[in-house]
Amino acid sequence: MFDNLYTSIIYAEEFKKILFNKDLSNLEVAGAYLAYIYKDLPITGRNICAGFLRMGLDSIFATTAKFSIYSPKHKLYVVPRKDGICIGCNYGRSVVKVADNGYEPKDILESKSLEPRVLISKKFREKAIEIIEETLDLSNIRLKAKKEILNKMLSISINFQYI
Repeated sequence: MFDNLYTSIIYAEEFKKILFNKDLSNLEVAGAYLAYIYKDLPITGRNICAGFLRMGLDSIFATTAKFSIYSPKHKLYVVPRKDGICIGCNYGRSVVKVADNGYEPKDILESKSLEPRVLISKKFREKAIEIIEETLDLSNIRLKAKKEILNKMLSISINFQYI
């Protein structure tokens, strides 16, 4: 049921590992969940997973230096000099933050309510990965993601050689 959501998280994580050798943050994973629930609302800030959800591998072309996605067509924006996620606003204050007693991944999908301030748990990413492992064959998706991302990046570099 949530295969597209889960796959986009894994693709975004593999992309970040390839470029920076880092895992996704809690906010980046929460961005995917919120983009999945609120398909029509802009996602501003830590939106790399939301980018892979809405744009697929084309999000590679729209990644900024701060590892956010900028694509007005897909309602994905960057927040200058801030950390967090803002939903349904243009460069406003962040509405998604990490807290001790915040939402877990299943809670966000079940509630589907957008409050003025959404708090996610400090283990949001870990819980989301556990859910994905229970649902999908994680190792095969990771291998497929690496292959497709590297092929896409290679095709970009080859195209630049002939310009």
